[in-house]
Amino acid sequence: MQEQIVNCWDEFEDHLRKLEIASGGGAIGKTGSSSNEYLFRGHSDSSWLLETTLDRFFSKPLSLFDYYRYAVMASSKIGAFTGVNWNIPSIDEYEQWLKNHDLLSFHDFKAYDYLAYLRHHGFPSPLLDWSQSPYIAAFFAFRSVATEVSNVAVYAYQEYPDVGKIRSSADPCIHRLGPYVSAHKRHFLQQSQYTFCTKIDGNGNANAVHYYTTHQSVVSRNNQKQDLLWKFIIPVSERRSFLARLNRMNINAFSLFGSEDSLVETITLSDIYVHGRDL
Repeated sequence: MQEQIVNCWDEFEDHLRKLEIASGGGAIGKTGSSSNEYLFRGHSDSSWLLETTLDRFFSKPLSLFDYYRYAVMASSKIGAFTGVNWNIPSIDEYEQWLKNHDLLSFHDFKAYDYLAYLRHHGFPSPLLDWSQSPYIAAFFAFRSVATEVSNVAVYAYQEYPDVGKIRSSADPCIHRLGPYVSAHKRHFLQQSQYTFCTKIDGNGNANAVHYYTTHQSVVSRNNQKQDLLWKFIIPVSERRSFLARLNRMNINAFSLFGSEDSLVETITLSDIYVHGRDL
């Protein structure tokens, strides 16, 4: 992982231009799921690790099968409240899929729509959410910052810059899911994509067990050919400047959530926090 101190908006833009040049151009904000396209994520405390809500909920790795059992258990109660009947594999069908599919690839990730729905509604999730937009990521970094925090961070992730990704059954692996999923409207407003990380216990044999594991276990290896990560550390003192710039680009809570609560939040941040000095 490469870390860069970013002191102001212009430096942030300069680093984004450098990323785009390094990728041959056109890889920032591109629509699609190309593996050389950058994904971005904002943290309102630069000390936070790349952790999913599942990482924080369970102290030990959870198998894909056990997690799916929990998700299926939740589906009946959610369906009773929402009236939505999720067309997802049964537990037996999911177990069979795990046994038969390519152990190192998840291009046909089962129940993606439903798992993305759970992620958006607060269920502990192995999906780490990213945005195709560095500016949306910057908004989330600065949206709500605790008083004791000195720096926020914006991460940029690139699955691999060249022709392919090398996978080993012995190593944890990050898998990337594209943007095309039936999900909450926030998914599209925020230009969301997801990654998840797995490891295999069993050396690829018929009884191998897939576990969800941390993204840090991959990026900490600092492989220069895949799973590239940049961390831009920005001082909290730049919060007003960044939020003002982003609001002029119509990147604010209301444009990203579209709710009554987010409208009030946008009024608070834009009219009072950013411009309150002028009142």
